[in-house]
Amino acid sequence: MYCDERDMAVRSAQKGYLEAVTKEVLAWHQHINATGAHRDPRTQYLIARNYIYLSRKHFSRTVQIRNLIIHLIIQVILFFRDIRQRERRTHFKYYLKGVAAGLKGDMDNSFMNS
Repeated sequence: MYCDERDMAVRSAQKGYLEAVTKEVLAWHQHINATGAHRDPRTQYLIARNYIYLSRKHFSRTVQIRNLIIHLIIQVILFFRDIRQRERRTHFKYYLKGVAAGLKGDMDNSFMNS
C-alpha cells in the first residue's frame, strides 16, 4: 500500500535476486478500524506520494506518466462514485496533496503528527 515492499522487490531484482510468489500463504488485512470508521484519510496522502516516488525512483518518464494517469483515473472514479460522502472528498483531497508531494519529491511526514 505504501510501496515499501515494491521498492524492496525492485531493488532486489536489480541485484539479481528473484521474487517468489505463492498461493499457499493466507493473510488478513483489516481496512476498517475496530470502531467501524474507515482508515485515516492521511493514508491516501502516503499512498499517492509513495507510489509516485517509487515510479520516479525506478522507472522511465513514460512509465511514470502512465502510472500517474492510471492512478488518477481510479481515484477520480472513486471520488465521483461516492461524491456525496464527505469522507470520500476528504480522502481525495489528501490524495491530491500526496500526488503533489510525490511530484516534488517531498518526503517530509511532519504534518502526519498534527
